[in-house]
Amino acid sequence: MGGAYHLINDQLRVRATQSEALRAPNISEIFGAPSQTFYSVDVPCLADNLNDLQNSEVRRANCAALGVPADFESDYDAQTLEGLVSGNRDVKGEESTSTTIGFVYQPSFIENAVVTVDYWKIELEDAISTIGSQDILDRCVDAEGGINNQYCNLITRDSSSHEITLIQNSVLNVSGQEASGVDFELGYDFDALEGNFSTRLIGTYLIERKTFPFQDQPSDYYEYAGTTGEAKWQANLSISYKRDGFFTTFDTRYLDEVSLYTDQELADNPNPNSLMTFGTYVISDATIGYNFENGFGVKLGVDNIFNRKLPYGTLGTGSGSASYDNIGRFGYLRLSYDF
Repeated sequence: MGGAYHLINDQLRVRATQSEALRAPNISEIFGAPSQTFYSVDVPCLADNLNDLQNSEVRRANCAALGVPADFESDYDAQTLEGLVSGNRDVKGEESTSTTIGFVYQPSFIENAVVTVDYWKIELEDAISTIGSQDILDRCVDAEGGINNQYCNLITRDSSSHEITLIQNSVLNVSGQEASGVDFELGYDFDALEGNFSTRLIGTYLIERKTFPFQDQPSDYYEYAGTTGEAKWQANLSISYKRDGFFTTFDTRYLDEVSLYTDQELADNPNPNSLMTFGTYVISDATIGYNFENGFGVKLGVDNIFNRKLPYGTLGTGSGSASYDNIGRFGYLRLSYDF
């Protein structure tokens, strides 16, 4: 456990770190009191939902094992299902292993330039999390190992009507997670226009972002890289200029196009919706200001200067779509004074 730098020469350094961590569940994850809620879901054991899948053999077998007939129909789509959200006294700590290998290059032939590249990989076991009600239903009946899993244990059914009467959404150890990618940074500072420019390009390429819902089935996983909230390419470009007390900045954030569905979901149903992706997203902010010698400063800024709209189909809220700006163009004036 630890890290090290190795100086190759005056221009190049290589670095590597390896670490392990343990996170115990917090109080609310263990003792969180149950609270009632209601869910709108697509019940996978409905006859129509079975027919939506290209390969529904596993789901059909598991639904049958739960006692649900193959021609089961219901008006679930017109109602909401009762749920309980709570902690879980049986949840245990999660463990992670992190590895990073990279280099820092400062070429002698370009003054004040720097290039850094780092490969990273994170492996998480017994990840502590809650999952959506739809995922609970799907993972219960889509498990290749059968219905004896922690997700089916969260679902209560009426034995005679086969209707779902309760979804218990408690904190779980959702098995494993793996993520890996490459971070890079290009920086270059130079003098021009009687002042100083500073430029930075920082980005990430996400190689994988896997969740393994079943600890004993390492080949059964969901790949989230390239889906909402997990864009494969992300980058930030920052350009700033200073001259005496005057300063200005221009920042641009880039998100690659993302799919609204995982590869596994598309394999089951290649055409689940008319809206399949959120397109490439670029948003820019700008500031300009002056710091006077007497300590007084003024700064004018505009966020989302080109008034970039949200991708169609999202409100810009939630763990994934919160990556997008839902305010629009926003201006502000800031006055400051240093005593």
